[in-house]
Amino acid sequence: MRRTDKEITDRATIDRILHEAEVLRVAMVDADRRPYLIPVNFGYHQNSLFIHSAPEGTKLDILRVSPEVCFEVDIRAEVHQAEQACNWSMKYFSVIGFGTVSFLGDIADKRQAVQTIMKKYSGRDDWPIQDAVLIPLSVWKIEIRSLTGKRSKYESFD
Repeated sequence: MRRTDKEITDRATIDRILHEAEVLRVAMVDADRRPYLIPVNFGYHQNSLFIHSAPEGTKLDILRVSPEVCFEVDIRAEVHQAEQACNWSMKYFSVIGFGTVSFLGDIADKRQAVQTIMKKYSGRDDWPIQDAVLIPLSVWKIEIRSLTGKRSKYESFD
């Protein structure tokens, strides 16, 4: 990271940002080297991100061929005003990472991943999820390879 004064190196803080974030942006590159970016709901557990989606679509076509991704989350974003136009900026915390996507096929693995996602947004991890819902669902896991945290205009996370 160029601005080491903004870097967050504490893994606990990075984990807290990932848990607090509501939207994960996943970037990938298709076979023709065109970038493709999607916002998704997600769950985070044990160095992995979990996403579910329809069983077909552009993102899945790309990921089946090129499973390497970059992802980003940000929280507490605010416009930081200044007297001069080019001195305006943003106040935020963010995490950018790289990882590899794999698709979960086992019903028990899918159920656990969906429970992880549901717990993130609802606080509950005991949702009854029928096999008939899970079987056609595409559930994917991003195994995180690296993470970088950044803060701008905040002194600390708390």
